[in-house]
Amino acid sequence: MSRRAHYLSLDDILRRIKEDRGAGQGLAYRPWFEIKDVPSLGRRHRIRCSVNGRVVHLLSDLEGDCLHFGEYTDQCLRRAGVGRYTDVREQYPLLPLEETWLIARELGIRHPAVRGQKIVMTTDMVWTYERTNDTVLVPVSVKYLRDKNNPRSQQKAAIEAEYWRRRGYVLEHHDETCAGRIFRKNWTLIRPTLRPEFFKSFPSGIVQAVDECLRKPALGGRLRLTDLAAIGARRLGYSKGQVITAIHRLIADQTWPTDLMSQSLVSLEPLILTPNTPS
Repeated sequence: MSRRAHYLSLDDILRRIKEDRGAGQGLAYRPWFEIKDVPSLGRRHRIRCSVNGRVVHLLSDLEGDCLHFGEYTDQCLRRAGVGRYTDVREQYPLLPLEETWLIARELGIRHPAVRGQKIVMTTDMVWTYERTNDTVLVPVSVKYLRDKNNPRSQQKAAIEAEYWRRRGYVLEHHDETCAGRIFRKNWTLIRPTLRPEFFKSFPSGIVQAVDECLRKPALGGRLRLTDLAAIGARRLGYSKGQVITAIHRLIADQTWPTDLMSQSLVSLEPLILTPNTPS
């Protein structure tokens, strides 16, 4: 996460703990920092996450990319039958403060502090991954490469990684190379179709009808979205726009598995359906 250090007095820290900042799950979770609390070096976002339905507080464009990549990963996991993400908690505090202080001392690293007051370190995002037999946490550090490669940032990342290692989890890293421009445009285009209320004004059963009608032609890999829309409109009586929107939903939930990292959905190239589950 790209942000300036933010001063909190000891009283501020105790008050946030009392307010249950960083506690709870799902809709009840409240991040340690909300966007109004922290000066950010990038644009800030409040986005309703498709995984848990909660409005999450993101402090940079890159955190937005990470959230969207997690939503996409969740759909791939569900479709592959290997689990699902059930929650995400952003700006997650590494408490108690005494633990990260001790870790820093053991590693020979100066603990982050502002005006002499040690600050509560945070992990940018913590995903809850529910598998067949267990549930694990996936902590993610979100940093631009220019910040990630900074020696001081690497020291703080070492403290963060050790905090999670002691809990049995591996700290993952997300930078601007993880989800590029093509994915960003694709997911921005199709993610609204995942909202439960999105198709209320559409003909009943349109998504299933489009799937049954166009899956076989789409699997050929020679037709563009506009070609598929024309076929669907002719066979089913929907408008081309309605058919394209239904296809967007089929791609978003990976009923039609598509590599959103490399294939642009707004290009005039044929649509290629290729099973793809992010790692």
